[in-house]
Amino acid sequence: MKLFSKIAVKITALVAVIMFFLPLCSVSCSNMMEIEFTGIELAVGKAVDMPDIGIDIDEIPEKIEGSPLVLAAIILAGIALVCALLLGISRIFGILTGLSSIASLAIMIIVMIGIDKKVADETGMLATVDFHISYYILLISLVATAVMGFISVALRDKTYKQYF
Repeated sequence: MKLFSKIAVKITALVAVIMFFLPLCSVSCSNMMEIEFTGIELAVGKAVDMPDIGIDIDEIPEKIEGSPLVLAAIILAGIALVCALLLGISRIFGILTGLSSIASLAIMIIVMIGIDKKVADETGMLATVDFHISYYILLISLVATAVMGFISVALRDKTYKQYF
């Protein structure tokens, strides 16, 4: 179990970091136009080239600003990955893996709620936000990383004889 948890925490932390590079959500307006956002684009912003859909809208942004919260979530997921790679050195790395994964998870849930609310407030019912499977894989991998990080801390100093 000990070796399994060490390998699993590294894999789940790597999956979480990779998910930030994939499309996490998309915003569509009346099912006509869709703009996808990766985790990186949510963090640093994205230039938007709006197609002509025959509606005169004065307030179309040319660039959608990024969120420092998403940037913090990416950094925390990166910290979790680095700490997961260093698990064998000290217990503190397992604790840091778990805590940074939980913090990144909480931020991404807050971001999801915030995006839904912001789009609904600014567009009424014209636009909808769809979260892709990669977003949910990100959440699941962050939970798994936290659990496995804490399990590896719990199993760190136990020997085979202590179980019997």
